[in-house]
This record gives sequence, C-alpha cells and structure tokens, in this order.
Amino acid sequence: MIYENPKDGKMVDSPYSTEEAQKRIKKLTSDFAISLAGKTNPSPGQEFWIHKLATSMATGFQKITDLFARVPLKFPKIEIADIRLTQGRGRIYVKRDGKVLGTIDGDAWEGSVAPPAILVALAEDPAAVSAIQGRKMGACCYCRRELTTDASLSVGYGPICADKWGLPWGEVSKKMKYDQLKKNISAIERADQIAATAGLGGAVVEAEDV
Repeated sequence: MIYENPKDGKMVDSPYSTEEAQKRIKKLTSDFAISLAGKTNPSPGQEFWIHKLATSMATGFQKITDLFARVPLKFPKIEIADIRLTQGRGRIYVKRDGKVLGTIDGDAWEGSVAPPAILVALAEDPAAVSAIQGRKMGACCYCRRELTTDASLSVGYGPICADKWGLPWGEVSKKMKYDQLKKNISAIERADQIAATAGLGGAVVEAEDV
C-alpha cells in the first residue's frame, strides 16, 4: 500500500499494515520511533513515517558499534567511500554530504533510506573494507592521513589506528592479496551503483527530519 507524506508529497510503498509496521519499529530506540510506535490513531503524516521507518530497517551492524565502543577517542570518526560515521548521543550517525542518512544503534540501522552498500560491507568485515579503502585511496579511513610506508599501504591503515580501533595489522598484509582486494573493490562499487539505481543509496534527509 502507498502512504503519502502530506507535508511534501513523498510516498512510501509498504507491505505492512500500520499495526504491523508499528510492531516492527518498536525495536528501534530513538524517541521519534518510540513515539510513532505508540500512536493509537496516527495522522497521515505520522503514518507515512511509521511505514518509512518500518520498510528501511535493517540489522547486522554490531561490528561497527563494537568498533566505536573500543576506540579511546573523544570524537571518533570513520570516512569510508562517500560516507562519514560519527558518534553522539549513544548512537552512530551516518552522513553523506553533511546529510544524515540514518543511525546505528547496537545491531540495528534506523533511517528513512536503506543503508548504503558500502556500510553493509563495512559491517560484515571492518578490517577488510578498511584495507580496501586505504589501498584504493592511499589514506587511512580512521585518521584520514596519507599512508606513507609500504607496510601501511599493504594493510590499508597504519599500526596506530589498528591498535586504537582493535584491528589486525601485520597479519592482514599476509592474508589479503592485491587481486582479491581489486575484486572486492569492484564488488562494492557495483553494489553501490545498484543501490543508487534502485534509489537506496542516494536519497538523504535533513537531520531534523529523522
């Protein structure tokens, strides 16, 4: 069924009834989602957001949460491809071009769009995707500094960031072959292209709207 936001005319196609969608978003922890999940007679605008959140939910992001939990930095950040991950108010914010795509809370993704393919890949294997990014760009995705030694270029990030973020370092360069890295890069780029074509990776919302 199609639900329309009367404020801006945007629409969402949801396979759920409103009650089913509310049950689904009860797993989310933001005040916005909790408020919507408890509405007994939601307005058309509220109903739109109930279904928008329900259809864009995803899980499988615990490894990213664990990364941020163990790093001893006051303002940790990760820049991977065209997205930036920052931490604040008990959750991880995912942005593209300064716009909030969604947040990660524990294992769950909450946003008005599906998680970008590169974010899903990072959640599956942080060390491997960090290595791919570092080798491709010649810079560390954690500190954003240029990789200047053969060892760091081979791994994709430096030993200091590996220690801070709890990532393997020396053994990565032995395990990850360049041909495999190129294959993984191509796979991730294709996934992002598919996501963008399907309208899953390019749409953004203003921070105050989520």
